Amino acid sequence: MKPRFLLTVLLLISMLFAIPAAAKAENDPQSAAKPRQLALSSKAWSGDFEKMLDRHMIRVLAPYSRTLYFNDKGRERGLTADAIRDFELYLNRKYKKRLGNRPLTVYIIPTTRDKLLPNIAAGVGDIAVGNLTVTEERLQQVDFFVPGDQKPVNEIVVSGANVPLLDSADQLSGKTVHVRLSSSYQDSLEELNERLKKAGKPLVKIVLVPDALEDEDMMEMLGAGLFEFIIVDDWKAQMWAQILPKIRLHPQATVRTGGKIGWAVRKGSPQLLAALDDFFYQSHEEIEPVGTTPEAVHAASEADQEFVSG
Repeated sequence: MKPRFLLTVLLLISMLFAIPAAAKAENDPQSAAKPRQLALSSKAWSGDFEKMLDRHMIRVLAPYSRTLYFNDKGRERGLTADAIRDFELYLNRKYKKRLGNRPLTVYIIPTTRDKLLPNIAAGVGDIAVGNLTVTEERLQQVDFFVPGDQKPVNEIVVSGANVPLLDSADQLSGKTVHVRLSSSYQDSLEELNERLKKAGKPLVKIVLVPDALEDEDMMEMLGAGLFEFIIVDDWKAQMWAQILPKIRLHPQATVRTGGKIGWAVRKGSPQLLAALDDFFYQSHEEIEPVGTTPEAVHAASEADQEFVSG
């Protein structure tokens, strides 16, 4: 028997035995190998700053915003993104010996505003940022770090350019205001309606919008005539008014004055609060840059043009 013929016979026999085995594996769910996949969800974890150093990881939840945090061709940009990267650099310099050859990484996780604080409380993130106003209701769920010398923030009325200037938020009586449910603006409008009700005046008609809409999105929609009135923090409204000529600010019509902006952390995290405090005062950097610097306006303008042009 020739070697080539013998080899062919052996190959055919092995194939005959392999076919039933393969069919059995295909029909048997237990024997079939599970497909490999990448886990996209963040696992819940709770711990204070010392444990974060041990993990070499801090998770920061941030809303996707053309003012605070957005992605420009793979590069993180925005006021909050810059502050977070400064924080990361500061921690790696300060704890260089402890961290060794593996640096600490601060991961920014885009999160809609309605999930920022619940996810911090649930351990899905460690810090929540996004120009968050400190309120009594929010303090029941999380703690806040607020720089001691931060400039107070007012929530003001913003409208289309053709609306006459308002002297008071009470002039919103009977008017329609669009707002996110999870925002502090919503709480402020509810308080305004309580005052109007006691005064016997028509209430503000509050219309809720999706939490994915950011203030700058709503200001653009306002300029396009889609909304009548909205509420925006004064510093942000002033910044965007420089590049959105079809909106009008009403600085005297405030629904909240003297607000404080901070970074939210899980309750029971004194070490993390101390680390944020140390970063702020040692580096002399603002945690949440508030203002209308030329650089901030230029970045926002570039982002706005990119979004408009698609």
